[in-house]
Amino acid sequence: MPEWKEALSVPAFGLGFMLLVGAIAYGLRLDLTREIAVGTIRTFLQLMAAGAVLSWLFRARSPAWLLLPLGAMLGVAAWTAWKKAGRRPGAFFRIALALTLAEAVAMGLFFGLRIVPARPETIVPMSGMIVGNAMIVAGLFYDRLLAGRREREEVLILWLSLGADRRQAYREIAQEAVRATMLPSLDTLKTVGIVQLPGMMTGMIVAGASPLLAIGYQILIMYAIAGGAAVTAATLYVLSVPLVFTSAHQLRR
Repeated sequence: MPEWKEALSVPAFGLGFMLLVGAIAYGLRLDLTREIAVGTIRTFLQLMAAGAVLSWLFRARSPAWLLLPLGAMLGVAAWTAWKKAGRRPGAFFRIALALTLAEAVAMGLFFGLRIVPARPETIVPMSGMIVGNAMIVAGLFYDRLLAGRREREEVLILWLSLGADRRQAYREIAQEAVRATMLPSLDTLKTVGIVQLPGMMTGMIVAGASPLLAIGYQILIMYAIAGGAAVTAATLYVLSVPLVFTSAHQLRR
């Protein structure tokens, strides 16, 4: 069977799962028909488009072309996390910088230490996993940071009135935000291989790779994702003081 026919036939069978999702949503009167339909269609079109681009990119073998998918990946991820942050002014560029730094650290370790070969086939998928998780971390960080600011507004104002500077007051809510963003990655490390078999490992095994080799790469990715989460959260922790407090050491409205 030609490759393109196989690529179309495999997800076609998966439509049964989405019909099940639709049936459950309809039966429970959840009013999610449009969201399910849009999500199903967009998943198919976006991933097929990504597959076509990656196929061309892998054949091109030009490092310069890698900047296009990586730039698009970082831009869309930063935009998505920024929306989760309530489109707060100044947050977008901080998020973009944090995601870029997490990506640079991970790729620097991967390829600087020659852990994996520096080829498009490894750079793009690994970048997707690192940036995708960092995007979730960034959105969660701002969600928790701004929630903490609202919930502890009176305490923060009291701190400032007693002479605390904005960094001291900021630390009260930012540390908890960092903790909240890092816990999901750490919890995943505790259950991986027992409760769940991650996608990369499963994909490699299905493709015929040795289970031990697949597990080795998956462990590498899991550690890299946790590291990327820490870098993202730490970067936003350092950069986000002005988003919560003014230079006059007052709460920003």
